[in-house]
Amino acid sequence: MNGNTKVTPVIRDIVERSLEEIEDSLEARIVLAFESGARGAGTPSQDSPWRIHFVFVHSLDWYLRLTPGADSVDLPVSDDFTLTGWDIGRLVRAMKNENPGATAWLRSAIAWRADEDLLSRLEALQRRSWQPGQEFRRQLDEGVSTVKGWPFGHTILLDQYFTALRATLSARWIADGRGPLPGDFQELCYDMDADLHEEIMKLVQKKAESPLSIPLPPSRHSEVFMEAEQKRLKDLVLPSGVATSAKPFDRLFADTVRRFG
Repeated sequence: MNGNTKVTPVIRDIVERSLEEIEDSLEARIVLAFESGARGAGTPSQDSPWRIHFVFVHSLDWYLRLTPGADSVDLPVSDDFTLTGWDIGRLVRAMKNENPGATAWLRSAIAWRADEDLLSRLEALQRRSWQPGQEFRRQLDEGVSTVKGWPFGHTILLDQYFTALRATLSARWIADGRGPLPGDFQELCYDMDADLHEEIMKLVQKKAESPLSIPLPPSRHSEVFMEAEQKRLKDLVLPSGVATSAKPFDRLFADTVRRFG
């Protein structure tokens, strides 16, 4: 956990009490809970909201009903604090359908609850269903489209800068064959020129101390880096992953319901 993902005891207590209340109301067990917003990515702003994403498991009888219940719940407590929950079945289906963006929060830098055995099995399935070519293109396109209208060397919004930088670094990570993307932004900042790394870390700290919409003065090293990387990667074509059998996903779902239900 980097310095910008520290959680105060007060916030952790609020989240834990909220999760306990949700367990009681759903009559289910919450087995995983992560911060899914900018705070979980290691690049919060001063006014970044808390976005908790959790996974719950009902009793076995709940899954044997003719009419299944809701597999998700959204609890917008306030503009600054939101909880979103998925049933374990919904989570496993999202992974089976090869939707990495929908489950990226599983690699968050902030874990509120994490059953280590379950998380390990989920991470193994993520690696098996990983589609590098598809995710590489998605990240690179996001980076390119974000900077397309930028007047390089001029002031932009700090939030726009990090959207473009994270996408560009993510495309580089995938192109280097490093597997599924990490949740913590700082893990993406590898093998960098010292001046570039120092500039980015200063901007991470500036973002943590500033409102989301603060303007950002020109950042020469990172702007040059993004432009060069996007040009280098634009014609790269990565292979798709191997199609994954449904059996491992079915097995994980069944094992989890038996264990926690």
